[in-house]
Amino acid sequence: MKKKLSIVVVIIGIVLLVLSFNEYKKYDNEKNSYGVVEATVNEVKINDNRTTVGFEYYLNEKYYFSSVVTEEEFKVGSKYHIFYLKNNPNISKIHLITIYKSMVFLGCGCLILLIGLILQSKYILINMRIKKLKKKGIMVKANIQEVLVVNKSTGKNPYRIRALYNNPQNSKDYMFISEEEKEDLKDLVTRNNIKTINVYINPRNTEDYYVDIESIKI
Repeated sequence: MKKKLSIVVVIIGIVLLVLSFNEYKKYDNEKNSYGVVEATVNEVKINDNRTTVGFEYYLNEKYYFSSVVTEEEFKVGSKYHIFYLKNNPNISKIHLITIYKSMVFLGCGCLILLIGLILQSKYILINMRIKKLKKKGIMVKANIQEVLVVNKSTGKNPYRIRALYNNPQNSKDYMFISEEEKEDLKDLVTRNNIKTINVYINPRNTEDYYVDIESIKI
């Protein structure tokens, strides 16, 4: 589950970065495709909440006329700076795309991607630790003492196993508690009459161990 979550978070971060790049391309294209000219409002038509504004402007020794639909207020005879399409000056805009949306996507994408990579690296480190314990640690059969039900109200990963191992060399007891598991371990242990579970222990540090839930799944 943790692995899937980290992958999903990484994918979301990458998607946001792609969106940021696309928004920047739109911004850059408009910035390079449009020029600025002072225009005079020669017509204003109001229809419900939308206004059609006609502009007249002089460019390259020629007069051009264009209209823009907007919700802003304009007065006939007033002068405004508008943006015209360089390869077709009859097309104009009041506003161009800003870089703001691109920056928002970029910031969110970087943050979410970083979180995803941290989660993924944690999962990788945990996996490496488990593999190391399985390879170089000591495997013992610990007696299952109890199946703990944790955070049952949340419905997420509520089960842990508590197991006890008595070291025959020094008669010392060692208690181990497994990681949380969403499968009903109580039912699994009772139904199959499971008494022991595999535990891998670091011989140099008995507090570093791994309770292998998979070893009791039939």
